[in-house]
Amino acid sequence: MWKLRHPADRDRPRRPAMSRRLRKGDLIEGQIAITHANDLVGQFEQTKNVAALRDAVSSYRRAVITVPAEHAEHATALNNLGAALQRLFQQTGDLRVLEEAVEVGRTAVTATPSDHASYAVRVNNLGNALQRLFGRTRNLVLLTEAVDMARLAVATSSTDHPDHASYLKNLADAAHMLFKQTYDPELLAEARLATKDAATTLRRAHAIDPMETSG
Repeated sequence: MWKLRHPADRDRPRRPAMSRRLRKGDLIEGQIAITHANDLVGQFEQTKNVAALRDAVSSYRRAVITVPAEHAEHATALNNLGAALQRLFQQTGDLRVLEEAVEVGRTAVTATPSDHASYAVRVNNLGNALQRLFGRTRNLVLLTEAVDMARLAVATSSTDHPDHASYLKNLADAAHMLFKQTYDPELLAEARLATKDAATTLRRAHAIDPMETSG
């Protein structure tokens, strides 16, 4: 809401309006950076050129800095940065890159409303990063968090979501991994149930209705 200006302020610049213009410019710059980074990721997928992936990470970082935090594109930039960092870790094995992916992933999840269409995707991405970081550090706190994220991804995606079976499989993997560390029988039971549900979901997804394919 605009505030009444004191007469003594008449000659001062209208900072709220200037801020709005600058923030709009930041948003456009950030959106361009995201698009550029997406193109670089596509280039990496085709060529496996790690330099393109590094450039994508840099562009996503620029987007995170420039897009206003309250705008939806900010969480998108964070999520894409986290995913790109995970890919870069897979190419380089640099632990610092993976640690950054986890921190960025946490921020992306926090910045995303739980009813957002991409919430489960971002939670799942964080869970994957946590599992990978556990694989390097053997820190059970990270693995426990990964299981929690896997559960959340399953719980916040509908059974007909195209990635629901994948989320279930990730839950099965994470729960079984944690079971091997703790020998908690409930985790083993959870892993087995998630595996069964994933198979059921896949069968349902690939079922063909003859009425839809008849000539």
